[in-house]
Amino acid sequence: MTKLSVNINKIAVVRNSRGGNMPDVVRAALDIERFGADGITVHPRPDARHIRYDDVRDLKRVLTTELNLVVPVVQVVLLLHELEVVPAQVTLVPDAHDAITSNAGWDTLTNRDFLTGVAARFHEKGIRVSVFVDPDPAMVAGAKACGADRVELYTEAYAREYPAGADAALAPYLAAAEEARRQGLG
Repeated sequence: MTKLSVNINKIAVVRNSRGGNMPDVVRAALDIERFGADGITVHPRPDARHIRYDDVRDLKRVLTTELNLVVPVVQVVLLLHELEVVPAQVTLVPDAHDAITSNAGWDTLTNRDFLTGVAARFHEKGIRVSVFVDPDPAMVAGAKACGADRVELYTEAYAREYPAGADAALAPYLAAAEEARRQGLG
């Protein structure tokens, strides 16, 4: 079953640009839950340009739905050692420390050993693991082989190709989604 988890990073960007706590990201998250979302997604970055680690702690204390913590590879080791907030899900992205935004999915075949080890350590803590991948059935199958419970598909190619034809732009995503279903991945 498809579930909606709303990413609230941009709400934090507005708050941070204004100073203070307006808009209040915790209040916004609680409203989003009340409106029917199944979860809240946050992606803290080392430079704290949007969601900050304080926000993650504050959200974990009050959310009644699941918390999805998106974790760049550079933060995985730190998070594993100092896991103060235990989210329902961790989504692993291959972002460099200075990435403005995610710009590719994991190569789950090349990075299989690393991802397998990280997924196992999160599973030991009872945390579901999602791996961010390009819409390639081989990368989806690779995510399953690494121990992922779910995948998130990188959508930049869809946005780029859509003006040339919606069906063609959607085709790789349908193939990747079918592979995820075949592999038993969310």
